[in-house]
Amino acid sequence: VFAPAPAPPAVVPPAPAPEPVKVAPPAALTENVPPPADPYASSGRFKIEPEPQPRGVGAWFKGLFSRKSAAEKSKAAAAVARPAVDEGPPPLRIVTREGVVARSWNVQTPSDWALQDAESGRVINYLWATSTNIPWATLKGRAIVVTGEEALDVRWPNTPVLKIETLKTVDE
Repeated sequence: VFAPAPAPPAVVPPAPAPEPVKVAPPAALTENVPPPADPYASSGRFKIEPEPQPRGVGAWFKGLFSRKSAAEKSKAAAAVARPAVDEGPPPLRIVTREGVVARSWNVQTPSDWALQDAESGRVINYLWATSTNIPWATLKGRAIVVTGEEALDVRWPNTPVLKIETLKTVDE
């Protein structure tokens, strides 16, 4: 007893897929892009715009009237730093000079007394002594021979100073 075979189910054709909506391309690339998130908004801080730079005066001119901070100087020194060569202190320069003692009246000179060339009158060295018992007033205008250490004064890099070790008058 066989039952008749059931009829095959009716085949329903699939529904047609809807056509995608065609959209025109954007005129600019940023048209549909959302603005970037503000990183300062979530932290509670505010973004401060830099101050506008004044025009007309160059940075080199401003540098004439401003001083560098110690941090800026150390940065510049670190950038220029070369390998240190241990040369030690420079050797002492012991010299003998002959000239005429003259008073230097300029308040900016490193010493009150100068040694001038006898012929031209130009200053050879400024005389500096550790001793206070040198009779400068009696030596003024006299020819002398001075031996000592010649160096440049730190405050005046182009001014030679002679630290007196021996001083002799020239008898004519």
